[in-house]
Amino acid sequence: MGGLVRIEVDRPYYADELGIDDPDSVIRGIYVGACVETRNTRIIFEKEWGHAHNQSTDIWRGWACIIRPQDVLTPKGDITPILAHEIAHLLCPDAGHDRKWKRIITKMGHGAEIERCGFRPL
Repeated sequence: MGGLVRIEVDRPYYADELGIDDPDSVIRGIYVGACVETRNTRIIFEKEWGHAHNQSTDIWRGWACIIRPQDVLTPKGDITPILAHEIAHLLCPDAGHDRKWKRIITKMGHGAEIERCGFRPL
C-alpha cells in the first residue's frame, strides 16, 4: 500500500493521497473525523467506527467516513481492517453485509473482519 501519511481529523483524503490502489475508481474519498455529508461530529457514528456511502441515490456515493485517524492506515501505511470494511461496501453498491461483501472483504485479505463484525464466514 502507501507510504507514511499523517492523518488529520475533519478533512477529506483521496485514495492516491493515501497510497491506496483504486483501479476501478470506486473511492471518491475518505473523510476522517466526521461524515462527509454533514461534517457532523462523532455523534452520528454512535457505536460505529465508520460508514460508507454506497447507495446509488446518495450524492456522496463513493465516500468512506472514518471516525479516528488511526483507523485509516496502519503504521506501515497499509489500510486498516476498518477502512477495508468500508471500501468493501463501496465495491458493493446498494448492498450491506451480504455474500458479495463477504467475498470482497475476504479477497482484500481482511476475512477476519467478517467474524469481528459478528457475521458468519462464507
